[in-house]
Amino acid sequence: FLHQINVLPEVTVYTCAHNAEKYIEQCMKSVMLQAFDNIEYIIIDDHSTDNTQNRIAEYMSSLPIEKKNRITVIRNKKNEGLPACCNKALALAKGKFIIRVDADDFISYNLLNKCIEEIKLNDVQSVFTGYTEVDDEGNTGKEVKDNPFHPACSMMATWAVNELKYQENLKYMEGADFFERFNNRYGYIHIDTPLWYYRQHGEQKTAQKDHPLNGDK
Repeated sequence: FLHQINVLPEVTVYTCAHNAEKYIEQCMKSVMLQAFDNIEYIIIDDHSTDNTQNRIAEYMSSLPIEKKNRITVIRNKKNEGLPACCNKALALAKGKFIIRVDADDFISYNLLNKCIEEIKLNDVQSVFTGYTEVDDEGNTGKEVKDNPFHPACSMMATWAVNELKYQENLKYMEGADFFERFNNRYGYIHIDTPLWYYRQHGEQKTAQKDHPLNGDK
């Protein structure tokens, strides 16, 4: 029993949530129903003003104690922004590998298994996968197998991620900035199997008028 307490998780999964009451339960379910279960799950609620915190608590209350004990929930006293929340999760992570799952996305039941398998087989520090687009209600759209550089739901070596950190002064594109620096130093491999679900909706950061991808810099 004491030995089990001291065993570190192999993978840290983390989710940063802000006003994600509509999506957070599906995200959490997809993590907790993984075929690979040697994980810890860190959820950082970035001072949500909706029902996000209640949705998190409600789902956790439905879990058996052994799964509930794998989840750590932190609620920020003020809104700190996504990059700062990511860095907070990185500092807490105990897993050998780490993966970020955004609150409005969700993952296939075998994503962690596949990523662990590939990262060890190829002796690399990161693996990216294909994804499936879904709409606001979760209806599936096109599969994107050729995903050379979409950073969400990618698995990385925790030590490498902690050497770089996210730049906390960035409002947008913090993931692209981080992974460009990560790739320049460590590289990654890509598998074209769609293993996560990328939600498209009007409230996501890439849909905002001042987002660089929308041409208004």
